[in-house]
Amino acid sequence: MTGKIHYSLKLYVTGLSPIVRESIGELEHALTSKFGDHFDLDVIDVLVRPELAEGEKIFATPTIIRKLPEPVKKVILDLRSRERVLIGLDLIELKKEAEGMVEDLDSG
Repeated sequence: MTGKIHYSLKLYVTGLSPIVRESIGELEHALTSKFGDHFDLDVIDVLVRPELAEGEKIFATPTIIRKLPEPVKKVILDLRSRERVLIGLDLIELKKEAEGMVEDLDSG
């Protein structure tokens, strides 16, 4: 079978404030830039759907889960750090020479 890998992601948040909505938009933009249309991002507000958070054993938000490709990865995150989110989910690789750049991006 040929073709691109499809990524399935679930993002658990507490409420959909304007800041959270903006961060989700930026995350979607980063994912689209990297993967085109080869990903699904489901956003789950734990205030609206607490049973879904319980089923996934979500104890803190925001948390993002990479369901596919396996293995499943779960990361509690800071939505302002898109690069760290992508690295934490193994969606991009962190090369030694880039480690400092990511830290600079997060601090700036």
